[in-house]
Amino acid sequence: MPDSLFDQLKTEIASGDIAKTFDCLAGQLIEEKRFHELFDVRLMQARHRLGMPVILTTALEELPEEQQRQVEEASLVACREVGRMLLSEGQIGPAWMYLRAAGENEPVVEALAAAQIDEENMEDLIGVALHEGVDPKRGFEWILEQYGTCNAITTYESDVSGRSEDVQQFAIDLLARRLNGELLENVRSDIAQQESDVSSDASLSELTLSELIADRDWLFGEHNYHVDTTHLASVVRFARKTSSDATRRLALQLCCYGRRLSKEFQFEGEEPFKDYYVSHELFFQAALGENVEAAIEYFRQRAEAVDVEEEGALAVDVYVKLLADAGRHAEAIDATVRLIPQGVHQTGCAPSLLELSRQSGDYGRLLGVSEERGDVLSFVAGLVEEKLGGKDGM
Repeated sequence: MPDSLFDQLKTEIASGDIAKTFDCLAGQLIEEKRFHELFDVRLMQARHRLGMPVILTTALEELPEEQQRQVEEASLVACREVGRMLLSEGQIGPAWMYLRAAGENEPVVEALAAAQIDEENMEDLIGVALHEGVDPKRGFEWILEQYGTCNAITTYESDVSGRSEDVQQFAIDLLARRLNGELLENVRSDIAQQESDVSSDASLSELTLSELIADRDWLFGEHNYHVDTTHLASVVRFARKTSSDATRRLALQLCCYGRRLSKEFQFEGEEPFKDYYVSHELFFQAALGENVEAAIEYFRQRAEAVDVEEEGALAVDVYVKLLADAGRHAEAIDATVRLIPQGVHQTGCAPSLLELSRQSGDYGRLLGVSEERGDVLSFVAGLVEEKLGGKDGM
């Protein structure tokens, strides 16, 4: 800061124009892009304007309520000003510190969309976009692009799996496309290297993964694999939550490959997915409206075989979900009542008994079971919904 400014500040204060003194200092800080100090100056200006000491020695909470409100409003105004100035300089992380307090997400979302990510700013941008939740889809996409599949899978489990369904769907779909693409590329490359009679790379590029591996047992030797098998298992598991048919079909391709792997790369899942790729293949087929009866029968057997109190309700929930998806609501209600004991919580992947009653329009079983188990909340919810006409009353 030039000495002349200090002289100017002395002149302004000597004239008695305190407001102009602050304006002079603020102008210099803006010129020098010292925005954090500008924030402090704006607060000093506001306190002076409100007849308060420019440096507070009293906690904000100890001030009279009206003064608290006025100081907080001034702080938000300063946050908006400084945050936008930082954004204009491309300093998205520091800008977010101020704009978050002001509740202004949209300018930061726009800045993230326009940003060019590189090694120097990626940690900052991903932190704001994903971990701060400003634009989690873009943040996850950057994780996958910049750090790769392994890091993206870890991030999905530690962060994205707890976010909104929309964000989870986006991440799952992205991972499925990425892993399927990696696997296709590696399998095609292996075939091209090993089979001299392959006419051209173009002929391989036209085939799906399942078509490429169909008659090539040699691809699956004892120690052969073409993508990290833990990544394969994770993405298949994540894909159970997708509502996209395109992603389900990619997951089926991954299952087709996984089934062929050597036993040492076959992972045992929790019930009802212990036979990992076979069970997942049936699950995705049913979700696509294919092989539905075989899938329902398979998962019925798993649901009836597990000890729900020991292993949890996932096996039953998967069975119930398939029945509900197939429009067999009465069977789904029966399975829920019969196979999930009182006190055992459902996993959330299947409709609840109330939801099934709503879908079927029949609340009789819900009311009976609720009364029998002393569940007054479910009982009254069922009574009210039945009275209102289920869906039409919601």
